[in-house]
Formats: sequence, structure tokens, C-alpha cells
Amino acid sequence: MMKADDLVEQIYDFTQKFNDGKYERDLIQYTVPLIQTRLKTLTDYDTYCRFFVDTPQEYEVSLKGSEAVFEAMIAGLERIDEKDWHADIIGGHLQTVAQEVGMPFGKFFMLVRVALTGHKVTPPTNESMEILGKAECLKRLKLIPADFIPASTANDDQSEQ
Repeated sequence: MMKADDLVEQIYDFTQKFNDGKYERDLIQYTVPLIQTRLKTLTDYDTYCRFFVDTPQEYEVSLKGSEAVFEAMIAGLERIDEKDWHADIIGGHLQTVAQEVGMPFGKFFMLVRVALTGHKVTPPTNESMEILGKAECLKRLKLIPADFIPASTANDDQSEQ
């Protein structure tokens, strides 16, 4: 396996050339250790990390019907002080919220992941939230439309009309 520092440089050079330089070196440096084992090609970096620079417009899983869960999630995350916004603390708060709403951790954290990233497969959720920052995470969670239908389902519905 390539050393992380070498991979950071290769990804940075690649994204400067092919992704209009939308990834800063610092972001790449923070994210490479989280996804290094998943990367097969340099283009995979954009697939896994696009959500760090672009707010999701489509979601791979329906978030419809989870409004109360998102409200509890937002309230739980708002209780975390900015100086304590670290992956382990975020994870602890989210586990507490999952227990409070009576949802299995796997299902709960999938909702968190998809709401923040748009995808089911991403870098680790808590670490991604730490990198995104508290304000950005809360902003994305508050933007989830109550009547959201995933793009693939919406496209299927339109083609039947």
C-alpha cells in the first residue's frame, strides 16, 4: 500500500487537474487515512469525498418519515459544545439519541450518513462529521425536506406518467 503522504500528493495533483481544484490539500490530508484502503483509482477520491465540498442534492435512501428522528438528532448535536466537536463525542451523542428514539444503531447511523452525504457508502460517519464541522452538519440536517423522495425513485415515478 502507498504511503499516505504520497497518496495525498497524488490525489491533490489529480484533483487540481481533473476536478477544478475543488479539494484543498488539508481536506485531502484529513480524509485519506479514512478511505485509503477503499481507493482503487484516483477518481475514487471524488466519489467518496465529494460531499465534503458539495452539499448532497440526491439521496440513495429515502429519508421520508424520519422527521422526528432528525429533530431529535439535531437537538442532540446542538448540545455538543463547538470545542468538543470530535468524532468520539459526536458518536456518543448520536448513540444516545438512537436509544432515545428507539432505533437500532445501524439504521440510525445510516440515516445520519445519507442525510449528510447523500450516499450509503462513505468515509466513517463520525469522523466525516468532525471534518464537516458542527455548523455544516446541522445546516444539512435542517435542510432535509419532509417530503423527500430519492432521485432514483422520483425518476422512476416520472417515467411511469
